[in-house]
Amino acid sequence: MKAYCKSARHKPLLCYNLGMPSAADPIAIYDSGVGGLSVLRAIRELLPQENLIYFGDQAHVPYGQRSMEELRALAEVATRFFIAQGAKLVVVACNTASAAALKQLRQSFPEMPFVGMEPAVKPASEQTHSGRVGVLATPATFAGELYASVVARFAQDVQVHQSVCPGLVAQIEKGDLDGPETRRILQEAIEPMLAAGADTLVMGCTHYPFVIPLIEELAGGRAQVIDPSPAIARQVKRLLEAGGLLASADQAGEMRFYTSAEPRQFSRILKQLTAIQSEARALRWEGGEIEQVKGNAMLEPIVHRRSIRKYTDQAVEPEKLETVLTAARLAPSGNNKQPWHFIVVREQERREAIARVCNNQTWMLSAPLFIVAVADASERNPQMAELPMDEETPNWELKRAIRDTAIAVENLLLEADNQGLGTCWVGFFTQDVIRPLVGLPRDKFVLAVIPLGYPAEEPNPRTRKPLDEIVRYEHW
Repeated sequence: MKAYCKSARHKPLLCYNLGMPSAADPIAIYDSGVGGLSVLRAIRELLPQENLIYFGDQAHVPYGQRSMEELRALAEVATRFFIAQGAKLVVVACNTASAAALKQLRQSFPEMPFVGMEPAVKPASEQTHSGRVGVLATPATFAGELYASVVARFAQDVQVHQSVCPGLVAQIEKGDLDGPETRRILQEAIEPMLAAGADTLVMGCTHYPFVIPLIEELAGGRAQVIDPSPAIARQVKRLLEAGGLLASADQAGEMRFYTSAEPRQFSRILKQLTAIQSEARALRWEGGEIEQVKGNAMLEPIVHRRSIRKYTDQAVEPEKLETVLTAARLAPSGNNKQPWHFIVVREQERREAIARVCNNQTWMLSAPLFIVAVADASERNPQMAELPMDEETPNWELKRAIRDTAIAVENLLLEADNQGLGTCWVGFFTQDVIRPLVGLPRDKFVLAVIPLGYPAEEPNPRTRKPLDEIVRYEHW
């Protein structure tokens, strides 16, 4: 038995024991993001009895732009994590990471079997009729020794055309498999290859098999496409058989998914790409190592929520709407005055009128309903009733009512996300124009119009300032 330890600079020193593996131990699969799911899918199809662990390092995606040194460090950390999880074999399901780190991983962990990605230049060279093949991969893959070696060994009599497909990995990470931008990227990548006579296209990145249907459509029968994932699955099976580590065929394998980014977004893309429905778990990079994030039900919607500006036509269930409004109702307020009201707007004409006065933001109309949040200063002080409330009103009671209503709206937004719904806080309007559209008197103040519905998009995370930029202790 051999122990693999973190380097001495990490305190406390942690060692992972790689004992005698058993057939019941899991296969570990590692990628920069969701691309390795194409390999997981192939392994699952060939070996449904195997337990699988998947880690998508989305905190560092895309790998193709990172240095070889950084990629090796990331891969070593991921391997230590897999050893701690009891993995019997590690699949580096990333062409970029394989090119940068596979040789070093085998040296650093000699008792762990590894399967890596190798661009399928050999089968492409054997299958081409024109003597010209195209390879789609990342810059790091093309720069690696592994790719150069494969081309030198198997493609001496073949012309190899290359494309790095800038931006394609990011599109697939978002789940955009056939949108206009994805089409543009692929069109620009493969059309020159096809024009040069290439009749075989190699997927040199594990993300790319998910867009094979689009590639085949764009190629129009002019080229065949080679997906290396089934060959990787067969190699996994061969190694497990050789080591006597194949799981019993009469059991159903289990799967665990980890991401170093946002688990719910990963789970959504996982279902879209593979039809697998599973709740991903979060890993966090800390001091050059990864650790599992303990569940925090309150923090999750805070981290996940985005402003949604595109919605499906699916109706919001009454029980979900009630839950979202209840979250707003339960918000804290000064002296428990609860100076808020909420108007649910479903009528098409009324929503169109509201969207027009909100700077004609027509995207709002894709949501099936609006919630109009109203601050009511008279709830705090009855003397405020009948007084005009607008943006210029120097009224302390109104300011406090707006503050309290904003807290309630934030509760509403977060619970909507928790229910799988999307929202956006819209505040571009004037009081005198919007109040008549929902029948409000002049002593009420519209704080926000909130479209509510099921998201038809998944906006990218926005950066937030680090704590040391916004937190002071004792004084400024």
